[in-house]
Amino acid sequence: MNKNTVEAAMLSQGICNRFYNDYDNVETVLCPPFISLKTVATVLDYDKADIALGA
Repeated sequence: MNKNTVEAAMLSQGICNRFYNDYDNVETVLCPPFISLKTVATVLDYDKADIALGA
């Protein structure tokens, strides 16, 4: 993920929407750059997504 914070938030939101119920047997991890960690964490928390956050 090589995006600015706004692009990272939009991409994370899109991934949350896409992976909402489609992949029960798959572990999904987003690994944004350091400057986007808080933004992506907020999106994942808000959506209560079953997606892990890595660095």
